Order: sequence, then C-alpha cells, then structure tokens
Amino acid sequence: MYFNTQKSWRIGAGIQHSSNSGFAVFDHPYYISEIDYTTHFFRGLEGNYRLLGHMNGAKAGDNKGFGISFDQILFPTVTAFARYGLNQPRGAVHKYAWSTGFEKTKLFSFRPSDALGFAFGQQEGTSVKIDSLTEIYYRFYLSDHLSISPHLQWLIRSSRPDLAASEGALEHEKNVFVVGLRSQVAF
Repeated sequence: MYFNTQKSWRIGAGIQHSSNSGFAVFDHPYYISEIDYTTHFFRGLEGNYRLLGHMNGAKAGDNKGFGISFDQILFPTVTAFARYGLNQPRGAVHKYAWSTGFEKTKLFSFRPSDALGFAFGQQEGTSVKIDSLTEIYYRFYLSDHLSISPHLQWLIRSSRPDLAASEGALEHEKNVFVVGLRSQVAF
C-alpha cells in the first residue's frame, strides 16, 4: 500500500509472510513501512528524505529495525546520498549498516542522462566484524525505462565466521575486488 499526497509527503506500508511464501501472510509476518518527504530547502534543489521501519515476526524476539535515507541535489549535476540502518541485534543478521556517496550526471554532452557514481559503506553483523566496501559505477541510460551499470566493488576488509575452525574463530579477507553489471528496468 502506498499513498502519495501529491504534495511533499508519501507514506507506504507492506506486509508479507516472512519466508516470502505467499501463504498464511499473518503467520510470522514481515512488516515494513516508509515515510518520504521531498523538499527544495537547499538552494531550491530537490532533496528526498525517508524514514523506514521493519519488524520480522519469524525472528526471535520479533526482530525490529529502522533506517533513514536521503538524497540531496547539491548542484544541478551532482547528487549526494547517505543511508543508515539499525537492527535490534537479537535475531538479526546485521546490527547496523551505513553508506554515503555521490552521483554526477551530464559528464558528456552527447549522453546527458548517464551518471558516474561513487559510494563507501560499512556494516557490522551479529556474527561478523565490520565490513567496509567501496563502489564505483557508470550508469548507461539505454531508454526511459532501461539502464545498465558496470561497476567495480572493493571489499576493503571482511571478517566472518570460519566454518572450518573452532567456535568463535573468524576468517579474514582484505582487498577483494568484484566486477559486475547491474540492470534497472523502470515501468
């Protein structure tokens, strides 16, 4: 369910079965809600601010969490963003995560809708130490409804449970590079 006031506010809410089965929605439901606000208070340029919340009824203690997100146009061709999410640790995979970055459009006059982006973020899991990740991407707009983005991700540091070692031991990885291709379809 999503309600748009046709002004600056939008409100959304959803419910589904926590295993995404499509059956018995109210038996261990997963709830999510969001409030969005669009403003032009920063030099008349658009910014979108969101507050999100969730509760997973299938997790121990009805795992709950919240998030905040914003993207703000700083200059006509540069948008900055930041995100932060926090979970109740019991029953969650991640305690918290945050990311920040920017996107630059109109790098080339002959491809004004394309964008170059950079992001950095960290997350801490309940059984994992802090992971740090950097990403750079270039988004090619193929049409109003389709874009593709080759990207390079650099996992700077990762620690996760070492399944072959004793209980509580961590396996450490540094400097892992991942090359990928994303597609986005808008309809």
